[in-house]
Amino acid sequence: MDIGKIIEWLKLSTQQLLWLLLFSSIVLGLLIFASDSALAALGLSGLRADYRTLIGLLGILSFSGLIVTVGKSASQFAKSEIVQRQNLKRRQERLRNLTPPERTILRKYIEENTRTQYLSINDGVVQGLIAETILYQSSRVSVWELAFAHNVQPWAWDYLNRHPELVKETKESRAYHPC
Repeated sequence: MDIGKIIEWLKLSTQQLLWLLLFSSIVLGLLIFASDSALAALGLSGLRADYRTLIGLLGILSFSGLIVTVGKSASQFAKSEIVQRQNLKRRQERLRNLTPPERTILRKYIEENTRTQYLSINDGVVQGLIAETILYQSSRVSVWELAFAHNVQPWAWDYLNRHPELVKETKESRAYHPC
C-alpha cells in the first residue's frame, strides 16, 4: 500500500494532512494514555477496551505520519533557505565584479538615492543587469523614445548602499552614458 497514492486520492494539501495527523495523534494518544476515569467521563472507556490493538496501531501510524510530514516540510524549508542564501551570495559576487558601464548605471541609483531610473530597453548593459536580476523593468510605459522605468532589486539596493565603493566612478566608467 503506497501512502502517497492514498494522500493523492484524498487530495489533501500538506497543511490539511498535517492537521489531520495532529488531530488523530492527539485523539489516539488520549485513548491510549488517558486514565480509565478520564475515559469513563468522556464515555470512551469501552472503546479502548474493545479496540486497544487497533487504536495502538493507528496511533503509531498517525504519529509516524506526523513526524514524516513535519520532517518533510522542515527539510523543504531548509533547502529553500539554503538555495536563497546561495543565490544571494552569487548575486553579491556579481556586484563585486561589475563592468565600468554597469557601475555607471548602478551608481546613479545610489548617488541620487532613488530606486528608479529611465533607461533604454535597447541597451545591452541594461538588459544584462535585468538578466542578472539586479534590475527589473518596472513600467511598460515609456516617458520618451524607448526609455522605460527600471528599478533596482531590493537585495541589490541594500547591498550597494552598504558597499557604495562597488559603483565608484572610474576613468572607464566615465566614458559610458546610458539614456
